[in-house]
Amino acid sequence: MSNQLPTSHIQHSKLRVSHLSLSWVLVVPFVLQMIAATALVGYLSFKNGQQAVNEMANQLMTEVGDRVNLYLNNYFATPPQINRINANAVRLGYLDFQNRRELERYLFNQLMQFETVSHVMVGTVQGHFILANRNPQLSLLSSDPTNPGLVYYDAVDRNRKKLNRIKTIRQFQLKERPWYRATVEAGKPVWSPIFVLADNSDMSLNANYPIYEPKTKKLLGVFSSACDLSFFRKFLASIKVGQTGKIFIVERNGLLVGSSSDRQPIPFQQENGSGKLKRIKAIDSHDALIQATSQYLQAKFGSFKGFQKSQQLSFWANNHRQFLQVIPYQDKLGLDWVIVIVVPESDFMAQINEHTHTTILLCVAAAFSATAIGVFTSNWITRPLKNLNAAAKKISHGDFNDPVTIYREDEVGELADSFRDMADRLQISLLALQQTNAELEKRVCERTSELQLGEERLKLALEGAGDGLWDWNLSTGEVYFSPKYFEMLGYDANEFPQDVSTWEKLVHPEDLVWVKKILEAHLKDFSVRYGFDYRLQTKSGEWKWIADYGKVVAWDENGKPLRMTGTHRDINDRKQTEVELQQAKEAAEVANKAKSIFLANMSHELRTPLNVILGFAQVMSHDSSLTPEQQENLQIMHRSGEHLLSIINDILDLSKIEAERVTLDESSFDLYALLYSLQAMFRQRSEAKGLQLFLHLASDLPQFITTDGNKLRQILTNLLSNAIKFTTKGSVILTAKRGAKQGQNQTDKEIATSPLIETLLFTVQDTGIGIASHELDTIFDAFTQTHSGRSSQEGTGLGLTISLKYAYLLGGTITVSSTFGQGSTFSVQVQVQLAKASEVPPAPIQRRVIRLADGQPAYRILVVDNEPENRHLLFKLLTQKGFEVETAKDGEEGIQLWQEWHPHLIWMDIRMPGMDGYQTTQYIRSTAEGQSVIVIALSAQASTSDRTLAIQAGCNDFICKPFQESELFAKIEEYLEVKYIYANDEVLSSVARRQEKLSTCASLTNENLSVMPQTWIADLHRAALLCYDDDILNLIEQIPKNYTSLITDLHELTHNYQFAQILQLIEKLGS
Repeated sequence: MSNQLPTSHIQHSKLRVSHLSLSWVLVVPFVLQMIAATALVGYLSFKNGQQAVNEMANQLMTEVGDRVNLYLNNYFATPPQINRINANAVRLGYLDFQNRRELERYLFNQLMQFETVSHVMVGTVQGHFILANRNPQLSLLSSDPTNPGLVYYDAVDRNRKKLNRIKTIRQFQLKERPWYRATVEAGKPVWSPIFVLADNSDMSLNANYPIYEPKTKKLLGVFSSACDLSFFRKFLASIKVGQTGKIFIVERNGLLVGSSSDRQPIPFQQENGSGKLKRIKAIDSHDALIQATSQYLQAKFGSFKGFQKSQQLSFWANNHRQFLQVIPYQDKLGLDWVIVIVVPESDFMAQINEHTHTTILLCVAAAFSATAIGVFTSNWITRPLKNLNAAAKKISHGDFNDPVTIYREDEVGELADSFRDMADRLQISLLALQQTNAELEKRVCERTSELQLGEERLKLALEGAGDGLWDWNLSTGEVYFSPKYFEMLGYDANEFPQDVSTWEKLVHPEDLVWVKKILEAHLKDFSVRYGFDYRLQTKSGEWKWIADYGKVVAWDENGKPLRMTGTHRDINDRKQTEVELQQAKEAAEVANKAKSIFLANMSHELRTPLNVILGFAQVMSHDSSLTPEQQENLQIMHRSGEHLLSIINDILDLSKIEAERVTLDESSFDLYALLYSLQAMFRQRSEAKGLQLFLHLASDLPQFITTDGNKLRQILTNLLSNAIKFTTKGSVILTAKRGAKQGQNQTDKEIATSPLIETLLFTVQDTGIGIASHELDTIFDAFTQTHSGRSSQEGTGLGLTISLKYAYLLGGTITVSSTFGQGSTFSVQVQVQLAKASEVPPAPIQRRVIRLADGQPAYRILVVDNEPENRHLLFKLLTQKGFEVETAKDGEEGIQLWQEWHPHLIWMDIRMPGMDGYQTTQYIRSTAEGQSVIVIALSAQASTSDRTLAIQAGCNDFICKPFQESELFAKIEEYLEVKYIYANDEVLSSVARRQEKLSTCASLTNENLSVMPQTWIADLHRAALLCYDDDILNLIEQIPKNYTSLITDLHELTHNYQFAQILQLIEKLGS
């Protein structure tokens, strides 16, 4: 056996290229990893610190903005409050507006009570003027009784005793003063623009309140209270925003109101050296940061007028980044300012920059340390490896006689032992290797045969699958097309040139552009998928849909694609199926539209006669000559009509739900009142069946909420109606309580900026016949009833379907549990927002109109309707009350009567032959005379789109048929401001029950008022005496939650303006 390695192996070893030293391989990566880790930690630390600075700056600006907003609300609430107190004092007779001495004393006392007010004044329409002033010293200004243009300026002490006359102002023109002129022009409480005081000593911002004579509405004068701007200046200066941050407030026109750096309450400058004060703009501020911020906002947004909500921005000024927050500020009397908070990023970045320098030094030190350790370690490792390398080179030349002399007890020692064993075994393996080579050559031949067989099978598989194969050589442009490819397009192989241009000619012109874009994208980036459907032209000239899939399978060492393969699949039949499906979808949409048109027409055709039936039933019910039996028959007819109307509405609601056109109409309302009204509405029905109806309210149930109250009422009405309908004995219980808390995982910031969501749970439990278990899965399906429901021959099977859909809209659901023969429990879960009592409007009291009140002009009303019954109904209803009425059967006749008769109000039907209601209204509105007439649409078309079209056509309002008599007269009262005589002894049953509840409030609250402190009772007495409902509601919020009855009754009295009854309760408590 030869000791030499094969010659080919020796030659292969000589082809080795130069390599890096192992020392470098060990040291450099170690050092680089150390440097990279240190630098990465430093970089992440810097970025995290910078992000923390951004968040801290934004949070700081948000908190400062909230603080400034809160201060402004409190600061600017005092002057309007003083004016309102003064106005009420005049209105209630406590203050004689003509008594100058009393006015002077009253205004001075007001000034002493409110420290944040600089002066309080009053000006009369005769030009007389009285002012109690605080700055620069206590003083009184009053016009001469005989010469209003002469004003005396006297210094006084805190007892209003005159000390000396400071000066006399001559030619004083009260009506030319900005505060007086702005108030008279507005005709309501308003803030005056910031103006220069008459003595040119300062500028002032006044809240003004016009006083009118109660009967004649003649202007008597104007009360005015001015803010003490020194408080405003001190507050802004006291706020610290970072180290050098600034706060300033500007008007929408850019004029500066105040800032944290100004020493004056309102920035000003003398104009042309004349001594007259002049406002300056923020962009001209002497403070560089305020000036730069204003310039940025002007350049980016053009002006300050576009800010309608708070915005957080950032910009660069003087090579430093600045954080910026812009907050609009408005109030009810017309203040419209912008609060701007700006803070430099450098205020927060000093410590972070210092940490960055420390990190760089640590990185350099770590690099030197890692290099030293790496060099020592590499030498310790590579020294024995060099010995092994020398021995390996000898073996490569066939020298096996020089053994390795490395003896260590570590991995290198084990490697040396293994190397010696390898050398011994290598000599033994040489002969075996030669034998193995021969065997491998034999196996290669066998594998080649198997590969050819596999390619043949792959070809058969592709042919069997019906796919055409293509193989594109990108270097030469040649393309291989499989026989199936030719067959798919109807060509023979010899008719098809094997190049890519042939394929391009077959692609549909509309598809070629985007197909090439996909191909180019795939060739540039192999991760881009190459697969799409497109059209190819067959030999017969037809276009066939093909699914093309492919990918690059070979590329050179530079990543340039060399070869691309793929398949073609005939999908023409599938595409035809897709077209048929699209046609079926369009047909379904047409059918759905036809259904909507049918439902709208059905609604119109049914509502029109229902309007007449229900309308005349209301007219006849007012006839006092009817016998009780006739009255009962009318009620039966009216209830039957209402039932039919509810069925129509249910069908329309279901149609809207299926078309996904139902939206939420959220508003704030009294949840307790809604639940009490439901209890009262179903009490008579339950008592008639001998059932007990209970209402259980949890102690923590919120009283005032915001959601869609009408949909919540409809859900509970449907469930209570079903419970009473299918219960013959026992009870029905409606329970309301809080559900699981929402928003528990919210951050404080999220909670502060979003309304609190509460989950409410309502359950309706009955002891009725129950529902069989196999029917529970279908009770919410449309037009589906249980066996009991079908047996009762009542209902349409839509109530629960609509209720469930509405529950979904309200952010909840409905669940049911039932035991057949024992009863059912329906649970409704909805999500609501909490509301304040002040956000809930008082419930209107509806009373039956008897006739028009005396002493009013004759009101002319025109009725335009193509249905004679509707015209007759409206004519009878309106003429009975004292209105003058004319009727027209179509739009053309209506226009003629409008031109000749000039009615005050027109009831306009929408759907009429010829000129419809839209066209008629548009014609009237197109004329100059038609701008003032009131037009109210009265239509049997009940959809929201119909209402929108009516308003767009020019109608003032919209009422859907069938209408309620009270709704008709309420609209006339709203738009014509008519006065009615009402039947005091006849009100709607819901109002009667509410008044009955009000009558019991005295006995319920009289014994509970004593639990509150005397100061609270005194404040309640003052608020009730002055009829301040907002103050009463704020006091009610101070009552402990466990006094539910006291809270509820006081809310009822306040919402119904029963201030006299509250005063009686307090007086009884005192006696």
